[in-house]
Amino acid sequence: MGESLGVPVQNGDRVLGAIEIHAPDFAGFDDAHAAHLTGLGNYLGIYCAQRRSAADFARSLEELNRVSGERLRLMRLLVDAHEDERRTIAADIHDDSLQILAAVGLRLHTLRRRVDDEAARGTLDAVEQMVGTAVSRLRGLMFNLRPPGLDHGDLLGTIRDRLIQVRQDEGIEYSLAGSEPGALTTAARVTLYRVAQEAIANVVKHASASHIGVSVEERDDGCLMRITDDGAGLGAAVDNPPGHLGLPSMRQRTEVAGGWLRVESGAPRGTAVTAWVPLLVGARSGPGSAS
Repeated sequence: MGESLGVPVQNGDRVLGAIEIHAPDFAGFDDAHAAHLTGLGNYLGIYCAQRRSAADFARSLEELNRVSGERLRLMRLLVDAHEDERRTIAADIHDDSLQILAAVGLRLHTLRRRVDDEAARGTLDAVEQMVGTAVSRLRGLMFNLRPPGLDHGDLLGTIRDRLIQVRQDEGIEYSLAGSEPGALTTAARVTLYRVAQEAIANVVKHASASHIGVSVEERDDGCLMRITDDGAGLGAAVDNPPGHLGLPSMRQRTEVAGGWLRVESGAPRGTAVTAWVPLLVGARSGPGSAS
């Protein structure tokens, strides 16, 4: 009948299987043979465990990529829905509330010219001024919701309008340099403007700055935008300022657009926000990375 030997295939204390060896013409297995074959079984067990771990890792990585891709797709849909809602509200304000208030203002002006009583004219003057203020605020709200330049290839002009408004309201001077790449898509333009809008708002609220600088240029098949100020800076809170939702929102927007965002302390002071988005959707190369 010859000899038979069963060799366990194991990884540590875990038995993965066994190898049965039949040797019909073999005189017999001694302890050296058994030890050698048992060692081979252990090596085989380690190899099988490594292959299994590699396969599990590959499946986990594939699932992670799938979930990440689905997350980006859902975020993109959410951002698109958000912008569509902004556009709808801005159009409704223009076509409804703004038109009604404009008509009220005209009627008040006409009525004021027909009234001879000075007290009544003073009251009408005050009401007309209030209506004018309401119209001005609604126009500002429309601009903040969806600046028309975003749909007409005018990123720098839209940012300039925002900076002019900040200078009028807050006394903060600005500089604007560069040019918009001709291949920039509307979605990428909206992304960059929303980043600029949030960065400028942070300067106004927290930086105590006297100057804001914005530059836009084409770089590495994408559009690079840099926003700097001469304010107090973010200090140690650059990566995760407590209580802030602005920076995560800015990062999410640029990631959804296939780009990146970097926020760092300026030189010699202040804060620098740098954002890059590709000219073509799906491109991932660029001159830097998020931090």
